[in-house]
Amino acid sequence: MASDKDNPSLRGTQLDKYCYHCGTPWPREVIQCPACKGKDYEIGQAKPRIEVFNDAKLYDPPWDLLPWPNQGAVSITGPPGSGKSTLCTMIEPRHWLTSEQDPKPVGAMFRRMERPVPLVRRVKTAAQVKEALSLIPEGPVVVDSLSAFGLMDALVVAHLMLDWAKENDDRVLSVLQVNSRGDSAGYMAIPHLFDACINVGPDPFGVRAIHVEKSRWSATGDRYWVFGEGGKIGLPSFDAAYSVEGNSGSYHLHPYPMKGARWANLLAKLDTMGQLQPKVASAAHVANYMATGFFEPHDMIERRRFAEDHGLTWISPNDYMEGEE
Repeated sequence: MASDKDNPSLRGTQLDKYCYHCGTPWPREVIQCPACKGKDYEIGQAKPRIEVFNDAKLYDPPWDLLPWPNQGAVSITGPPGSGKSTLCTMIEPRHWLTSEQDPKPVGAMFRRMERPVPLVRRVKTAAQVKEALSLIPEGPVVVDSLSAFGLMDALVVAHLMLDWAKENDDRVLSVLQVNSRGDSAGYMAIPHLFDACINVGPDPFGVRAIHVEKSRWSATGDRYWVFGEGGKIGLPSFDAAYSVEGNSGSYHLHPYPMKGARWANLLAKLDTMGQLQPKVASAAHVANYMATGFFEPHDMIERRRFAEDHGLTWISPNDYMEGEE
């Protein structure tokens, strides 16, 4: 007889148990909390007063936006050819469940990226995923891709991956395809199940970026990357001057003097004075009533951090005023 875990409509009828002191989900048959080593748990509730240290892992850029704790479940979405599977190799999974490829090309991808090759298992149904996960004691585990299983099985597989992460105190990553509108293919409930959702796609000028669209562990944000020599992933070099455009959580670097920038007036002023240098960034608009002659957006600190994370030197109206003096 199928259990509740095999039927998404019945999920939630059985409450999980949590460490009472730090709130970490408590895997079955574990005698102490895997995060804080406490010995008290509650069913369906907790009072997390203890901060857990060294629970999260930072992977190599461009993944460094996401502090990924144990039991963390992440989905990655993007159109064909966007580099989703290649980015997945960077977390160095021990097991790769694929509904789309045979083991041979998966192994070639890992060798190209110079990453340890995982055990690759071909799966076509949710039942086969359940069987495979029952044999896996240690992760991370990647499934590529949920969308290929069909509507109902994709939802079941998503739940199976989340359950495995909790029960094994480890990490899982699920690949999702996109529909014609650019949204995640399949049930809209699937992305909401995951702790963090990554979207892979270009910015308005074609540079590849990962977008942290949702994270229960950190702020949202973007990070640029490129396919370098031999198909390896690297970080781009930004050699012009840029204004930081977009809204909080979805910034992009707008090269000066390309049209369409809202915050490039300081760059334009420096350009007319012959003082504009490459590898700088700014975000300011002319405002004669201000002491500096410019107005900066209220999220200037976040914009500055975004620019500096990509190797650019930040310039502000105050820097310009100092130069005037």
